[in-house]
Amino acid sequence: MDYLLEEEDREKLLIARYLEFEKKNYLVLPKLYEAIGLSKFKTRNYMNDLNKDFSFLVTKPEIFISDEGEIEVKNLNLTDIKNLRRAYFDRSKIAQLLTEIINSGISIEKFAENHFLSISRAYVKRKELVSFLARQEIKLRKNVIVGDETNVRNMLFGVYFGVYNGFKLPFKESVMNEARNIIQYFEYLFNLKLSATKRIKLNVLTTITLLRAYNKQFISKRFFTEAYFNSAEGKKIVKDLSHIAFKHLSQDQITDEISYIMMFLMSEVEFEESCNFTLAESNFHYIHKVSQKMAAELFDHLTFANEVTETQQLQVHEALRAGIMRINRKHWIFDFRMASFTSKKQMQFFFETYPSFSTAVRNVIQDNGQYFETKDESFTVRLFYDYLFLLINICPVSYFETPIYVCIDFSQGSTYTDYIVSQVNGFKNYNIIVENRITSRTDIYLSDCLLEKFSKEQIIWKNPPTPDDWEYFGNTVIKVKNKSVVNF
Repeated sequence: MDYLLEEEDREKLLIARYLEFEKKNYLVLPKLYEAIGLSKFKTRNYMNDLNKDFSFLVTKPEIFISDEGEIEVKNLNLTDIKNLRRAYFDRSKIAQLLTEIINSGISIEKFAENHFLSISRAYVKRKELVSFLARQEIKLRKNVIVGDETNVRNMLFGVYFGVYNGFKLPFKESVMNEARNIIQYFEYLFNLKLSATKRIKLNVLTTITLLRAYNKQFISKRFFTEAYFNSAEGKKIVKDLSHIAFKHLSQDQITDEISYIMMFLMSEVEFEESCNFTLAESNFHYIHKVSQKMAAELFDHLTFANEVTETQQLQVHEALRAGIMRINRKHWIFDFRMASFTSKKQMQFFFETYPSFSTAVRNVIQDNGQYFETKDESFTVRLFYDYLFLLINICPVSYFETPIYVCIDFSQGSTYTDYIVSQVNGFKNYNIIVENRITSRTDIYLSDCLLEKFSKEQIIWKNPPTPDDWEYFGNTVIKVKNKSVVNF
């Protein structure tokens, strides 16, 4: 996404993001030069420019550099980084060219005239845009973005949702009004209760759908059965929406585009399949076959505790099958490049907190890599998180992992001990069972008194615990789990 910014703004944003990430650490100029790979001259100038660029932000961030080269950052947060990126995107000629091509298929000559650029300079921007699109296996042909249509729309969604989130999109007002009318129609028809983020996502997707259709770039797939769209309800939807949007499109084209939007709503779990409202199996046979295979293998990787009944295991299996089908359908059609949960580095926390789940998910994805050969590495990372979150939601950790027994016993009395117990009970993800006295099962003894003959882990807190104390407690629980953390 940042490739669509002008080079100077892209490098300034890089500095701002680094400073925001490291703002609580000791920062000096040599470390900054090394980390971002820019010259001293450029870096200093960019930081001066950033202080000017920060002036429009509500929090008024500032960067201070001492004579000794120490850097102090004040009031800079992730909200500021998002606002800064949006401002840089709005003034980028590359991004403006992309937006105007989507809006109206503008010619490069007209773009140059509108933005007071020389023709040669405008063609430089076009070349940079073509380079960005090529990375996504997309082309710019006669002022129209072309390629696999779902891939094109996924790219556009990733860019415009990533930049604007809930802020106004830079598209034709008439098209955005049509998108809002479509959303209101589906909200009423299906009695949807959309959260703020789901409404924003649906608005971006619907707006892009209309713009692509008006540029004669159609989805050319129908995700639901002909029987549904031939039913009274299906015919009414097509007829109603043809009056408020999709002008000058054929009925087949309108039906395909409506099915695309409805498929997105289903992927967001806003409604489920019903006897009348069923998917067109021809478009999903391969995905469903792969999903059933992966669900069965993931289930086989899970080692249930003896106390878990056969009925409970079958419930987990069925929930896994349905959940993985839904996740795979979503990723194969709506494979958006989101900014969060795309890094392998973030996985360490989950391997420590959910070792059996994380290992099972990693192994199944690796064993089925042949099905993702056409996808990039970030795709499998996104699958990892979605499968893991599915497992966490449908499976109590106690089904699979031996609980950690923690004896909590403070000399200050029962009220203080109960206070610490309530805090420890907040560590639900760690599958902890609290004891009020030491037993043969006790793994960790948490107290203000040190015991001479206790051979397990002891944690001593003389005063109310600090954040560092809680971090040490969490690390001790992880240590007791005695599970090796394996890199993905």
